[in-house]
Amino acid sequence: MCTNLYSIPYKVTYTASAISKGPLVYAHRGQLEDFSDLTKGGANFTGAVALIRIGAGGGHPTAAAAVRTAAHFGAAAAVLFPDPLEYADVIQGDTALSRIVKSRPGDPSSPYFAPGGDAVPDIPVVSVSMDLAIKLVANYTSAKGAPE
Repeated sequence: MCTNLYSIPYKVTYTASAISKGPLVYAHRGQLEDFSDLTKGGANFTGAVALIRIGAGGGHPTAAAAVRTAAHFGAAAAVLFPDPLEYADVIQGDTALSRIVKSRPGDPSSPYFAPGGDAVPDIPVVSVSMDLAIKLVANYTSAKGAPE
């Protein structure tokens, strides 16, 4: 089944410090179109944990943009994982990605950083491996189009 989620070393910086729980909902790549299409298809992200596959670049949203979109659609948290189609030959299946999810440059803890706005997401974010994401999708969601 699933490993203990609290023992997973995540590498996501500038995220909300919180513990959230809710149903796990697959959010494809986390693009606005993905959330819109999935919502039209019956997915409900309000209070959910959005499971988002992060691509290697080119035409994919940044992790920060995907997390902001998840929060906009009411997600309580986000779980990021490397897209198996793009990372399978690059990293091992048990490797999580390191990501920064703030939306503006600079250090939010600095007194010179402009206060307010949405630089740091309001929802907690973790990163998991491809292997764990595939297990989560298979066992805890009814996702269509999810990685296999």
